[in-house]
Amino acid sequence: MEHDFSSRDLINISEIGIVVDEVIPFVRKLNELGIPNWRDDREGLTPVGDENGLSITVKEGRR
Repeated sequence: MEHDFSSRDLINISEIGIVVDEVIPFVRKLNELGIPNWRDDREGLTPVGDENGLSITVKEGRR
């Protein structure tokens, strides 16, 4: 069945990478939206979400 893309299409995805200039401030905004950290904050990489879907937030230029 075809449908318009929505946030429901992101449920149960293992990982999505998000590249940002500053990891911690971006993660705090996600936290305010109700998305918890999966692990402790690290400036280079901080995973957020849960076992149903994770976003791996990384600093731009990280190898």
